[in-house]
Amino acid sequence: MRARPGPGAAGAARAGLEAKRVAAIEDLVDAVLASVRDGVAVGASVVWVALSVSLERDAAGKPDYFIGIFQDISERKQLEGELRQA
Repeated sequence: MRARPGPGAAGAARAGLEAKRVAAIEDLVDAVLASVRDGVAVGASVVWVALSVSLERDAAGKPDYFIGIFQDISERKQLEGELRQA
């Protein structure tokens, strides 16, 4: 009778892949946040956006995908600037 391999090596490999996957998702979110932090250029103007991101997990609780919502807050930013100058 052959002994079944333990979860050690396979488990470590899965954990390594999961860590890389999470790191890649975090890098993506960081890139998106960096691009919107100072406004997004649209044509010749700047459009300010608020970004809301939610991490969705699969049935096992592992990160699966993100849901992102962009909201145009350009008018609010303009009014804030006007109030600062007043």
